Amino acid sequence: MNNNIQFLYKYLKKKNIDVDFSDLETGISSHPNYPDIVSYADTLDMMNIQYSIYNYQDIESEIDKKDIAVFFDQSGALKLEYIQSLSSSILENSLILIAEELPVKWSFRFHPKIAFLLVIFLAFIFICSAFGSIYIPILSLCSIIGVYISYSGLSIELGIESDFSNKFCSSKEEKSSCNSVINSDKKIKVKLGHLSFFFFIHQFCLLILSRAIPELYSVFFIGVMVSIPITLYSLYFQFFVEKKICTICMTIIALLYLQALVSIYSFDPLQWNLNFNKILVVLIITMGSYLITHFISQNIALIERLKKTNNGLIKFYRNFDLFKYSLIKSKRIDFDIEDVGVFIGEKSHYKPLITMVSNPTCKYCKEMYKTLWDIHTSDSDNVMIQIIFYDKNFTSNGKEVIKNILHHYLKSGGSSTLEMLAHDFNFFEKKQSIQEEPDAQIEDMILKQNSFGLSTNFEHSPTLLLNKYLFPENYSRSFLRYFIPDLISDMQKK
Repeated sequence: MNNNIQFLYKYLKKKNIDVDFSDLETGISSHPNYPDIVSYADTLDMMNIQYSIYNYQDIESEIDKKDIAVFFDQSGALKLEYIQSLSSSILENSLILIAEELPVKWSFRFHPKIAFLLVIFLAFIFICSAFGSIYIPILSLCSIIGVYISYSGLSIELGIESDFSNKFCSSKEEKSSCNSVINSDKKIKVKLGHLSFFFFIHQFCLLILSRAIPELYSVFFIGVMVSIPITLYSLYFQFFVEKKICTICMTIIALLYLQALVSIYSFDPLQWNLNFNKILVVLIITMGSYLITHFISQNIALIERLKKTNNGLIKFYRNFDLFKYSLIKSKRIDFDIEDVGVFIGEKSHYKPLITMVSNPTCKYCKEMYKTLWDIHTSDSDNVMIQIIFYDKNFTSNGKEVIKNILHHYLKSGGSSTLEMLAHDFNFFEKKQSIQEEPDAQIEDMILKQNSFGLSTNFEHSPTLLLNKYLFPENYSRSFLRYFIPDLISDMQKK
C-alpha cells in the first residue's frame, strides 16, 4: 500500500471529507502521471474535493501546521507529511496542500466496526442471561473476537490486505510482519488462518448449545486443550524460524490461552453421556463450521479477483493516449455549432467541445447532465459544452419541455440552464409562461435542432460527441471527466 495515499486519506477524513479509500487509491495509482503530484491533484478534482496548493513561502505567515506539505525526500521520491513534523529547511522547498474542511454531518450510516462491537455486546448480554454464569459469556466473547481476528489471517493467506490488517500489523520494527509469518514457505503446509477461523466458529457454536447439551462443553474443552500444542509450534516458528512477530497470530494465541485459563478455573467434571443424537449434533456443527469457512474464503478470493480486474480496466480507461486513439477512430459528425441547442462557454478552437444530443423525455440523460455540470464547474474557462435537444417522435410534450429549456437559456444563460438540468430537471417539465417576444427565436432554434437530429439520425439518447467525434463505444460516458484535463492540455499545445 502506498503510504502517501494512505496519509492523504487520513488527512481528508480529519477534514470531515467522506471519501472511499479504494476509489482514492485507484484514481491516483492509475493516473498516467503517477506518482507525480498531478496524479493526486487530478484525482481530488475528479472526486469534487475542494483544495488548494501553494508555495510554502507564499503562505508561511498564515499556515496551519495540521495541513500537508508535499516535498521530495533525499532519494527523490515524492512524500506527504504534516507541516508540524517537518523542519523549516524542508518546508522552504515544499508545496502546501490545503483541503477545505467540511462541517460535521450527523447521520445514521452503517459503520462495520460499531456494528461488530454492538453484536459482541448484545451476544454477551444474551449469553449471560441465558447461562446465569460469567464463564460461558467470557469464553463466547473470546470466540467471537477470535473469529474476527482470524478473518484477517485468512484474508492474508489469500493475499488480501484489509485496512484492519494493515493497521493491526503495522509496526516500525522490521521484525514485525503478519504476511511474512502467515505466508512463509518455511512452515508446515497447513493453512493456519483457515484453521483458526474454522476453530473459533466451531467453538462458539459448541458453547451456545452447551446449555441444552452439556456434553458439547466437554468437546469445547478438549478443543481448547488440543490447540495448546499448535500455539507452542506457532511461537517456536515466529521466534526461532521466521524470526518475525505476527500480531494476528499472537492475538489468537492470547485468546486461546485466556479460554484455557477460564476453562480450567471454572472446571467441572466433564460429561460424556453421549448418544447418537448428540454425536450427530457435533458432526453437524463441525460440518457447518467447515462449510462457512470454505464459503467465506472462496468469496473473499472471488471479490479480490474482481477488484483486481476492475482496477486493471480502470488503468486501461485512464490511459489518455489510448482514449485519444479510440476517439479519432470514431465517426466524425461535421456540423455548424452556431445557434444549435444550449451552448455553455466561450467559443475557441483551442478548447474541447463536448456535444450531448438529448431527448427531453430521456430518463438516462439526467446523470449525464450532472457529469457535464461537474466538468463545467471545474474547467469552465477551458471547455465548451453544447446540448442539442431532439425528440425524434416529435411529441407535443417533448416540444413543450424543449421550449421551456430554450426559454430559460435565452433568459438566464447557458450556465444557469445546465445547473437546472443537472439538479432540477422537473422545473422544465412544468408549464412555463413564455412571452411572445422570444417565441419566434425559440421556434427557429427548435427547427435547427430537428434538422440536426434528422441529418444525423442518432438511435440512442444521450449521444455524446467530443470535438465532433462520437464518444468511443468501449468507454463509459462517466469516464469523460477523466480525460478532460489531458484533452485541454493537448489542445493548448497546438
